[in-house]
Amino acid sequence: MNIEKTGQFIAELRREKQFTQVQLADTIRVSDKAVSRWETGRGFPDIDNLEALSECLDVSIAELMLMYGKEASNRKQEIDRQHYTIPNQRPKDKHCGKI
Repeated sequence: MNIEKTGQFIAELRREKQFTQVQLADTIRVSDKAVSRWETGRGFPDIDNLEALSECLDVSIAELMLMYGKEASNRKQEIDRQHYTIPNQRPKDKHCGKI
């Protein structure tokens, strides 16, 4: 996960929704300074904020953590192809490795 690209992705999604940093912050109950830190790659949302952030931006938590704007479709195809298994490891049973 690249914190700077993740921040850029959050900023891109926020702008698509036509939210200001303050509006996004108020909606998910964090400070606008927190949103600024995320978007500039100086911080990452706490796990407690990921669900609200993903709902507000209309993306999954996985997309927030793994997708980066234009790279998103390629990364999604890679994830789909791997069926959510950890690379270079075999599942222990038929249910292991699926989310």
